[in-house]
Amino acid sequence: MSINVQDVMITDVVTIKPDYPVKYAESLMKYFEVGCLVVVEDGLPIGMITDNDVVKRVHMQKRDPHLLTVREVMSQPLLWVKPETPLHEAAQFMVDRNLRRLPVVGSLATGPKLLGLLSRVQMDRVESEAEAER
Repeated sequence: MSINVQDVMITDVVTIKPDYPVKYAESLMKYFEVGCLVVVEDGLPIGMITDNDVVKRVHMQKRDPHLLTVREVMSQPLLWVKPETPLHEAAQFMVDRNLRRLPVVGSLATGPKLLGLLSRVQMDRVESEAEAER
């Protein structure tokens, strides 16, 4: 049986608008206990801001997170996979690009829509469960 991304993705993804201050993004990540936020503008996913982005692009450079916007710090272009992508392909994509998290985006008539998020932690859990069943 082939497992697809949609079978294991998180569907309650925390998002943020690009013009909010980085400090607010940090607060959201802390409150929701997540390591990233998908950046959405006019309903479309355009980038991602991670805890790593904030450390490298703000704190290590001694920049003020109250004055910087998410747009200035986020990772872009947004790399993503479709929900029907086989899990092993998504895993290889993440390894090849050294990604810890990957948005899952579906296409609608109005444009791409954020459907979920895939993380290495989830994939490791699925792999462990599959091995336990063997």
